[in-house]
Amino acid sequence: MIGRDQLRDEFEEAFDGIPDSTGLTILPSGQRGTGKTVLLESYRRVAEDSGRLIITESSSGGLLEGLTRDHLPRLRQAHSDQPPIQLQSASGAVGTEGGGASCKERYPAESTLRFQITEHY
Repeated sequence: MIGRDQLRDEFEEAFDGIPDSTGLTILPSGQRGTGKTVLLESYRRVAEDSGRLIITESSSGGLLEGLTRDHLPRLRQAHSDQPPIQLQSASGAVGTEGGGASCKERYPAESTLRFQITEHY
């Protein structure tokens, strides 16, 4: 990255100095073609290397819907201490007849086209 090494180094130092970087927000701005995407990609690699969870998404129509219905449920599934399935209802009977139960995913995710392309192929 030509001319961006200092920015990447400052970003890396920020991760080293903050034990919980959940509130860390970065908003690069500038004209088209000035290297914002390249800079963000280098930031992503630094964050992943330090063990942070990363969501990569473009700011297009449906961004919030994609985050709330697809990305966040998948992150919760992958990093939750809770079992992936939860009991929804149960029934029982007295005597020799049995009972039943109904379960559902704890954090159901709706697959977006982007997820289907990038995660499965």
